[in-house]
Amino acid sequence: MKQYAVVVILLLAAVAGAQDSLNCREKGSWPFGPSYAVALDPSRNLAFMGSGGVVYVLGVSNPARPQKLSEAIHTRGVVYGLCYQASRLYIAAREAGLEIWDVATPSSPTLLGRLNTPGYAWGVAVAGNYAYVADYSAGLRIIEFYGAGVEETPNAEVRTASRGASIVRVG
Repeated sequence: MKQYAVVVILLLAAVAGAQDSLNCREKGSWPFGPSYAVALDPSRNLAFMGSGGVVYVLGVSNPARPQKLSEAIHTRGVVYGLCYQASRLYIAAREAGLEIWDVATPSSPTLLGRLNTPGYAWGVAVAGNYAYVADYSAGLRIIEFYGAGVEETPNAEVRTASRGASIVRVG
């Protein structure tokens, strides 16, 4: 009897899963790729899509027909992660580390800063002035951003806490 109950539960789960998939449908697309990352600015109906070493800025007020506003963001590496916050786009650019761009004017983005990381930057999340970078074999890197014009320097201060996360300040 227990085996029969397990089979019925599995069949019900399979049917429920199939019904859930019917609740989704594609509304539009931007067919240029490959694409590894996306971030949104919902207040301005913007989507940022990473494709190779370029980030497309797309207007998505009409989801059925995204409009390219810019492809001016060219990174030093392949875009694997994006995070948007307060008119800034944080880019995990694999072998090139972290790049930060001002996208207040979507058609004319401006590079604010960049920092090479010891690993491959695969993903990024942001809170306040800190970017949290998933840096492949180098683990988590916590990077404080001081503002526009910050570039990687040979004198970057690095503090490592016993095999834990690193805090990198560049100034």
